[in-house]
Amino acid sequence: MRISVGALPLLTAALLASPRPGVGQATSPSVRSEVRVAIDQLAESPGAFGQGFAAGPQLGNRAPMKALDSLMARSPDSTLTALVGCFTETGATQLHYAGQRLSRGGACYAVLRNLAYREVDGAWAGNIGGTLTTKRLRAAQLAWREAIKRHWYNVL
Repeated sequence: MRISVGALPLLTAALLASPRPGVGQATSPSVRSEVRVAIDQLAESPGAFGQGFAAGPQLGNRAPMKALDSLMARSPDSTLTALVGCFTETGATQLHYAGQRLSRGGACYAVLRNLAYREVDGAWAGNIGGTLTTKRLRAAQLAWREAIKRHWYNVL
């Protein structure tokens, strides 16, 4: 294959614009599966997240959080992407926050808040204060997808 010198700027731009493997991209099936298993285990165990979604001693089964911590150390983008992907799941869990039962999506959001954060000046849709409504979780999902894609987050 021959490439003309005039085509090099276009080729270079295309290569730079193409996503790097594993960076802000689709989650690997392995990580997605491991996140799903951890969320399933957490969702089936009675417990509650503390103030600010803290996964304190009242959480009950701590093993899923330890597994997710390990996944974050190995593959933060993929782990966060898998969690963000379930923000809008409406299935019931045995978990509570601020006296209300969390949906599966709410549990995924609460777990993410224990693994990563984004510092912003002012309001940001990715930081939900108060009740975790479907509308707020959908907005947080969009905000976190962009944050992961651009690496605008810090790991706890």
